[in-house]
Amino acid sequence: MFGRKREEEKYLNNMQAPATSMTLPLYRVIRVRLIVLITMFLLGVITQFLMAIYTPEAWNILYMFLKDITGK
Repeated sequence: MFGRKREEEKYLNNMQAPATSMTLPLYRVIRVRLIVLITMFLLGVITQFLMAIYTPEAWNILYMFLKDITGK
């Protein structure tokens, strides 16, 4: 009577959720990583392009602002 109760408790304590294994095909993993790399590369190219265009103008505006403040 009491032994059965202990066995049930031990069994219930050791229960785990059913294991599910999801294996992704290697080509899908490679494709996703390639897309991420290409996206990051394009973002870097676009950022460098925009910085090359707008950074000199930003420095000119800052220079003119500081020139007006200092009065030189």
